[in-house]
Amino acid sequence: MKNRQSNRYLKLVTGILICAIMIYYLAIIASAPQRKLRHLEKETLADSVFVLQHSNFLADSGLFELAKTRAFLESRLLLSRSDSFSLAINLNDSTVNLSYKGIYIQSSKFEILEKDPFFDALRPIVMLKLFSTPLAVFYEKTSIVKEPIVVKKAPKDTIEAMNSIFMPDTLIQNPAYLIIGIDHDINIIMLQEKWLTKTEKKVWNKYLRIRNRLRFSDYFKNVFHPFKPHYSPTIVMSMDVNEIRSIYRALPVKAQVVIGF
Repeated sequence: MKNRQSNRYLKLVTGILICAIMIYYLAIIASAPQRKLRHLEKETLADSVFVLQHSNFLADSGLFELAKTRAFLESRLLLSRSDSFSLAINLNDSTVNLSYKGIYIQSSKFEILEKDPFFDALRPIVMLKLFSTPLAVFYEKTSIVKEPIVVKKAPKDTIEAMNSIFMPDTLIQNPAYLIIGIDHDINIIMLQEKWLTKTEKKVWNKYLRIRNRLRFSDYFKNVFHPFKPHYSPTIVMSMDVNEIRSIYRALPVKAQVVIGF
């Protein structure tokens, strides 16, 4: 009898402990966005020189808009020092711009499908600090082949040789998504506009699996490193499929991104 009671008591205590641990970790995961906001705010306020230089812009909405424009232009000027292609994303006019030495060589319109509330929750001074310099790309996930490889048989005669010149590259028709991770764990995602065919839906499902893995990666990081916030604010945009391909293929391995907000 006593053994049964002790076993029940042990099970009850174990159950309570498991529930308490689960609640604790769920609370850590749920609070990750707020903790990341506080972390960025602390970093910004620690830069007293930056805060002093920009505090006057925060008192007036008109001045703040000018400060945002200046931050974007100054970031583009920093990109002009680079000899490689870079990306300028302007959330105000909904354009993704491929630039070389700060000069736009391709401008693509996009439609925002998803924008993390995290960005709207940023304090103005933090926003200025966050986007006042180019952000480095530290990972890429995509369905696009960087350099298409076309395997061709040797032509039998001159007629076949001429025809082969105009053969379309079948890789160009592949469905396209592009996920780039930049500084501060921000994710920028570019998706083609429609996913209708069987092949497109297959690639779409692969994209969804990658998104889920990224989310779970943040969850596990928060569980194993609870005192450091792990959260990836995300912007998802819909664009022309050919423009996504051309952007990805033009970007170098260690690309830089500037964001106008």
